[in-house]
Amino acid sequence: MSESNTPSGSNAPGPTAASADNGSTTGVTVTIGPPAIADASTGSWVARFPLLVAFWALSRVVMACIFMTDLCSYIRNDVLYYGTAVASSPVPLLDRMTNVLDEYPTPIVGFLQVINALAGGSTSTFVSVFVLVLCLADGFAVAALFFRESPRAGWVWAAAGLLLGPLLWFRLDLLPALAVLGALHWMDRRPRLAGVMIALGAALKLWPALLIIPMMGRAGWPAPERWASWWPGWCSVSGRC
Repeated sequence: MSESNTPSGSNAPGPTAASADNGSTTGVTVTIGPPAIADASTGSWVARFPLLVAFWALSRVVMACIFMTDLCSYIRNDVLYYGTAVASSPVPLLDRMTNVLDEYPTPIVGFLQVINALAGGSTSTFVSVFVLVLCLADGFAVAALFFRESPRAGWVWAAAGLLLGPLLWFRLDLLPALAVLGALHWMDRRPRLAGVMIALGAALKLWPALLIIPMMGRAGWPAPERWASWWPGWCSVSGRC
């Protein structure tokens, strides 16, 4: 009989593996060392996020500089049109929103009224506030894709935004695009929430309603589990709920 020389509670490393040897051969190996360290490639994604932030910030500065040139002065025309259309809209919000921007779904007028209120009713300031809000939405999309989907998805959005140039901030499509991203993320996990996101996107601009078809399922008719996500989107488009 022998006594161990390792004191109790000692931090001295033990053996990494031991085989059972009590007179019978079991072939079982018991690991008593520390757990394996996670793969560095999967554990360093947080460290890569600042690099993506730096790329996004630099690329957006380049986009802003391009906008300042005379070549891109025309892209603000739509935003000026939005500002002029809601400049005479009454406050509080949601009051007499009909016959304003008839080519868009009515709820978008509420969003533009908020921008107009933040701009103090000034059309020139309206453009600046509009661009700032959409720039923040652009950055939110990059972060959400990076953390909730994959780092590659965040990089693709950031690079695609650079290719689009400053036009990205001077159209309304960025807002329903965020709703579509949310719907795609939650489609299989929380179909009801996905349906709400589709309804929100279609309330801002009609094209997200196209997702109703793939949300119906492969059989071409909504499966029972798909009704929860399909119905809110149909309501937002048809108005028949």
